Amino acid sequence: MRIKIITAFIILTNHVYCQDKINKDSLTLQEVTVVANSPVSKGSTFGYDASQAARTISVLGEPDVLRHISSFPGVSAGIDGTLGLFVRGGNNGSNGLYLDDVPLYVSSHLMGLVSVYPPEVVDNVTFCQGGMSSSKGNLSSALLDVKARRQYGSAYSGSVYLSPYICGVYQNLPIKKGKTSLQISGRVTVLPYILNWFNKSDDDMNIDIYDFCARLDSKLSECSTLDMMFFHTNDNFDFTNEDERNLGQRWKSTIMKVGWRFYINEKFNLKAVAYRNNVYSGQKSIYFDDYSNAEKSHIQLYTSLTEWCASSTLNWNVCKGLSFGGGLSSQVQNFTLGNYEYIRDVDRDRRNEQKEKSTLNVIYADVKYNIGQLADVSIGARQVFQNINHRHRSGTDLHAISHWYITENYGVELTYDNMKQYYHVLEGLPSGWSMNLMKASDNDYPEEKTSQFYAGLFAGKKTSVYDLKATIGGYCRTMNGIISYKDARNAFGFLTTELKDEVCQGKGKSYGMESSVSLMSKNIQATLSYTLSKTDRTYPEMNRGESFPFKFDRRHILNFEGTCVVARTNGEEKSYEHSIGCAVSYSSGNRITIPIGTYKGVAPPYWERSKDGLIHSDEFFFQIYDRQYMSDVNAIKMKDYFRTDISYSMKRRGKIFTNELSLSVYNVFNRHNPYTIFHDEGKWKQLSIVPIMPSIRWGLSW
Repeated sequence: MRIKIITAFIILTNHVYCQDKINKDSLTLQEVTVVANSPVSKGSTFGYDASQAARTISVLGEPDVLRHISSFPGVSAGIDGTLGLFVRGGNNGSNGLYLDDVPLYVSSHLMGLVSVYPPEVVDNVTFCQGGMSSSKGNLSSALLDVKARRQYGSAYSGSVYLSPYICGVYQNLPIKKGKTSLQISGRVTVLPYILNWFNKSDDDMNIDIYDFCARLDSKLSECSTLDMMFFHTNDNFDFTNEDERNLGQRWKSTIMKVGWRFYINEKFNLKAVAYRNNVYSGQKSIYFDDYSNAEKSHIQLYTSLTEWCASSTLNWNVCKGLSFGGGLSSQVQNFTLGNYEYIRDVDRDRRNEQKEKSTLNVIYADVKYNIGQLADVSIGARQVFQNINHRHRSGTDLHAISHWYITENYGVELTYDNMKQYYHVLEGLPSGWSMNLMKASDNDYPEEKTSQFYAGLFAGKKTSVYDLKATIGGYCRTMNGIISYKDARNAFGFLTTELKDEVCQGKGKSYGMESSVSLMSKNIQATLSYTLSKTDRTYPEMNRGESFPFKFDRRHILNFEGTCVVARTNGEEKSYEHSIGCAVSYSSGNRITIPIGTYKGVAPPYWERSKDGLIHSDEFFFQIYDRQYMSDVNAIKMKDYFRTDISYSMKRRGKIFTNELSLSVYNVFNRHNPYTIFHDEGKWKQLSIVPIMPSIRWGLSW
């Protein structure tokens, strides 16, 4: 029924257009987009492009639009060097990550060291912490909206780049001049192959890591465009050691999308999007018999999501200063959460799967009104109707943002968000990688709910020489319906048939102050941000029901990034540009739970039977008799985090080709920043993740 309504609406708009007899030569394909944010930074929203994101020095030296948000205020990092990013106290899995209107549930390669966003395909990015548009939902923390570059028969162009970690190629192929283009991008990670080549042991390591993107953009007429996208990302690790143990991990995603835009007249335009998204992540542990090489035990955990979605949005410029955007969407999600356990010695062979089908039908609308030069106000609402396991639920998201201008260059920003997420993410290691478990919200585990308010000041001054912006403000946020493992030892899976035995649902709160300053000029680009915040969690079945600090409740976060062009020469045939960069990152240490004592334990019934299959080490079984007394949850604060990065790049532009050489050093002082501490051999020891990491990258574009 809903598809028929949308089809009828499209036919009607075409009819109106034909009757209007608009002069097509006077039309341009521009989209009247009603959004509750601005591409400039005013406190809750930050806009940038791929070239600006490339200033952020990463572990592997790769330009990364996702990593760039770690430099913004309000963002706390997870494991050192990875892409676990926690915005205003929310979970990493609660961030909405989009690629050209399609959500990304698999967002990283190499355990979170680099994102899957192909930098050559990216046009611009909007990172929104509050006051976001209602056109995108099913999230409860922050929104990263990445728009792909559109090429309509533009000139033949491309690039290729090499590094010890990642190699890639990009090509824009004009099919019909001024009308149609095909963009192809592919990347492969070579680091694991290098490590395997240097491996001198009997261990066997098989690696398969890559991503591929193909986009077709076409102007069907002077008033309509069509775009199609295919995107696939894959990470596969398979490791067999000399002790006949096999460990495997895999996560992958495949996206197919088609979009259509129709420019009705100067006041109306219509956009329709349909996509299919398939996501899988899993891990396994297999022990083999020393003599027969047959499986002795096999433990496997996996999760998958298949998603279909169709949406239609109408944008309307009502009159000067007033615009409206609204639409419909229908989304079907099939979740699978399962584990497999085989132990030969006790004749155990069982598979547990939980399958859920969730349907989300949505109506959304945004209204924006400009009050001259005094203020602009945006209000959005999103009504969601969920059908899960033949049960109906509904909820309303509300968004509002307003800017009140004291003068032309100074003003106040106010935002309010009440949003809901209709699926849960059981997060494993907080690194931003994809070994997380997903399940739909239902009556037993209701949707995540977030309510937040932000108020702040913004200022800016732009001249012919520089562009200066500054923001300062405070936020408060409450979160409900957040799920977590009851025991951190289950962070890689559950072994029971009932999810309720492993996880619990609770709430959280966060509040803080954020500030940022950015300076842009011809030769200098620099940003400085600082966050002072406090975040707690409360679960009835954890820590005796008492509130405890969030693992990444970093009280102070300070980030500086700067790039300076130190030399520039212009010639008739060639031109050169030399730049240096520096980044400094400081934050309070993360929180951990550690054993602080021991006591005697008594084995539960049938404990001896669980030894069969050699699933765990001997030390694990000793713990039943020599038990550990744990501290309160996240009661121990680690040492402060500090890191300095440096980079150098040289760009040579010729008539046809542009060469670029980049050198960078992540953690140049080789500071051993702690991730956790543990007690071993009578001593407290520290575990650090990322040492000094040099990288070199060469690129050629044409």
